[in-house]
Amino acid sequence: MKTLYQKTVSKKYAVDLKPLEEGEKTSILSDTMFKTMFQNENRLKYSCKILSYFLEIRYEDLLTNIHLCKNELDKKKKKEKQERCDYVASIDNTYLNIEVNNNSNLESMERNMNIPYKMRNKHY
Repeated sequence: MKTLYQKTVSKKYAVDLKPLEEGEKTSILSDTMFKTMFQNENRLKYSCKILSYFLEIRYEDLLTNIHLCKNELDKKKKKEKQERCDYVASIDNTYLNIEVNNNSNLESMERNMNIPYKMRNKHY
């Protein structure tokens, strides 16, 4: 069985983040900023606006049909590492998972695919 670790990853679309200059704003690609903007019920309009372009679903339809979901798995042991996704939402019985990463190594990609898979299996 092959894993993602055995494949090469293109960094063609990777974004290099640099330290902020005085007065400079944090990028939306920052993990903290992304979660602040999108993983919040009060700011659902922002994620719906962006997602409407990518998913080709009307903004108004998304706004009325999208629901944020719990984005982390429950720990089984106290010292266990927390497993969470950046953004999980449901739209008409379809789950959407978005991960924002500053790196493109295969271990991160495989981990990012594994967590939503575990979440999905937990519900069935």
